[in-house]
Amino acid sequence: MTGRDNQRSFETWRLIIIRSDGREILVSTHEAKYTLPRIEIPAQRRIAANINRIVECQFGLRVVSLYGVAPCPPALAGDALYHAAVAIESAQTPRADTRWVYTRALTADSFSNHQEFAAIDALFAKLETGGANAATEPFLKPDWFTKARDWVERSVRPHSLQLSGEFRQLNASPTFSLIRFETNGAAVWFKAVGEPNVREWGVTLALSRTCPSFLAPVLATKRNWNAWVSLEAPGKSLVTNTGIHSWETAASSLANFQIQSMNDSEQLLQAGARDLRVQRLLSLVEPFFQFVADCAGRAPLQCSDNLTLLEVADLKEVIQAGLREIESLHLVDSAGHMDLNPSNIFCTSDRAIFLDWAEGFVGNSLFSFEYLLQHFRQTFGREPSLEERFRNAYLNRMRDLIPPKDLRRINSLLPLAALFGYAATVWSGSQNDSAWTTRWERYLLKLVRKMNAHSTQRETLGAQP
Repeated sequence: MTGRDNQRSFETWRLIIIRSDGREILVSTHEAKYTLPRIEIPAQRRIAANINRIVECQFGLRVVSLYGVAPCPPALAGDALYHAAVAIESAQTPRADTRWVYTRALTADSFSNHQEFAAIDALFAKLETGGANAATEPFLKPDWFTKARDWVERSVRPHSLQLSGEFRQLNASPTFSLIRFETNGAAVWFKAVGEPNVREWGVTLALSRTCPSFLAPVLATKRNWNAWVSLEAPGKSLVTNTGIHSWETAASSLANFQIQSMNDSEQLLQAGARDLRVQRLLSLVEPFFQFVADCAGRAPLQCSDNLTLLEVADLKEVIQAGLREIESLHLVDSAGHMDLNPSNIFCTSDRAIFLDWAEGFVGNSLFSFEYLLQHFRQTFGREPSLEERFRNAYLNRMRDLIPPKDLRRINSLLPLAALFGYAATVWSGSQNDSAWTTRWERYLLKLVRKMNAHSTQRETLGAQP
């Protein structure tokens, strides 16, 4: 099995596991020459969490994942996937035909596969040069976990909490980290963000000050890591709590949160929130659809259901007209969330907490509800009576702020405007991203085709201003 075989349910990873001082590395000894330990983890799942779990089970070592490693030149890796990790308890003795060896004694000939030594060499080259990037890659060095855990320990102490020693690492990279620490009371989360999600730092802290009832309480912050510690959100996520009452609670809480944030737009924009205000979206219509026209005609992106240039031009005019009509209603902007999937929402009996604010924005209040509605339909289907309950849970809070005739009109414009707002924001925020690929262009063209379907449906139904 190759590591990148998307047709199968598992990926094979070769692990570069070192001790915290970097002087020793774990190797497998069941062949004549050394090999790197290999494990299989479920595909499309959290890599760090699965590596840590399987390494402890299979090799008897507690580790913290570091990041993926590519041999130099990357072509040497072929289909192989390499990931670095560090053992956090040096006294543990590994099992499963593995042992520690001194890294300085290793050469390419020590390994059955020279590519594995190239991966090790690439890791240590990165560690040696990493000091220059300490400000932007705080989780590069093997000792970062000890420093982070010590900081979390100090941060929770004033709140009468003490770490128990148990933790679960979900994500890992030189710039990003997400770890759940158990305590003698409520669990706490350590989160740190790097590019392209640095905005989440500022937006989370701004909202925790202005709308604290709707976010997990922040206990401490560390600016040079773009990190914070927060209490675990109470209640259950909508992933596991799928009753209609929980979704109604989420909808009404979203409305209450947005009403509370309506005076904080400028502060949130300065903190890094994305700008989905109608004036900004109108300014994106021309360049976005020029991009669509350019990429839709390129041979690598062509497919049977691509829009014609005439359809693109017609869709552009429909979206411009819809946004101008929304602008004419002079609605108050508020905070919003473009990633309101059920895993980001935790509900108690009377309120919801909203997590993961990398996609936080300022714009039309009802855009967020439209994004949440799409997830509601994925859970419940198009069941009219349930959808009406869900809508009313949100709209009943908004009716005091938006006249009924305006509310009816904007509801007819909302699906297309909100979808364009999402697509145009993703596009505009990625213009300088070196990782931009044909895959992303295909994704945006898919969104454009979905916009066209909405537009065509409205015309078929005879939508009137």
